[in-house]
Amino acid sequence: MKPIVPVATLLLMVLSACAPPAPKVRGADLFARHCTSCHGRGGAGGGPQATDLAVPPANLKLLSERNGGVFPFEDVIVQVHGYTGRSAFGMMPEFGREMSGPMVDYVAASGEVIPTPQGLIDLARYLESIQQ
Repeated sequence: MKPIVPVATLLLMVLSACAPPAPKVRGADLFARHCTSCHGRGGAGGGPQATDLAVPPANLKLLSERNGGVFPFEDVIVQVHGYTGRSAFGMMPEFGREMSGPMVDYVAASGEVIPTPQGLIDLARYLESIQQ
């Protein structure tokens, strides 16, 4: 029976290596790739392109504080995903294409089920995790 334990352990290690990264990890990666140039590595603003913008980027670490202590998850999703026709002139660029991918059912506060890109959910969860 003892040989089964090392084989089972090895099998679990292999399977865990194949598992997708946790949402915080994926969200952090998306943030690093798409957001740090304006919002900075820590999310407080002051990224390398921040001074070139007409409107300074928001301190993303204070979103909950500015919303009465509650993280505005749905507002973040809407802001990050963008709207048709918006541009980067003082506003966030559209990230719809970058955040596309596998769709998941997001249940809004209203109870409505909205198909939403998993990457967008992961990014919003990451931003929720960095709140002060």
